[in-house]
Amino acid sequence: MPCLHDRPVVPFLIKALSDSYEKVRKEAARALGYLGDTSAAPHLIEALSDPHGDVRREAAAALGDLANKCAVPALTKALSDPDGDVRADSAYALSRCSDAGCIRSLLASFCLLRVRSSLWQSGKVMPANYLPPCN
Repeated sequence: MPCLHDRPVVPFLIKALSDSYEKVRKEAARALGYLGDTSAAPHLIEALSDPHGDVRREAAAALGDLANKCAVPALTKALSDPDGDVRADSAYALSRCSDAGCIRSLLASFCLLRVRSSLWQSGKVMPANYLPPCN
């Protein structure tokens, strides 16, 4: 396998994001984030839709490493991922983008979590697609 410090490895890793093995896809996403090559961003955004949470989590973390503003809509959507680790890494990735839209998404996500937590503690259930107003 090519050395990770070689830029020619990026196309190899991008191709690995569609490998049939989950662990290969996960490690490819991690390596792409480590390398910091922004040409990988569209492929990492696509990996946010992977069926495996570990792959989605690494893709979100890698997008955070890239701090690429083109990932903001996909990372915002990932704040609603069923996997809590994916949501956490997506929130962290958004915080690294330093964009006003990112901050609004993070605040809305925080408000949603606060409302869900309050409802859960009171024994009530909230519809999954409910988005509360944030004051």
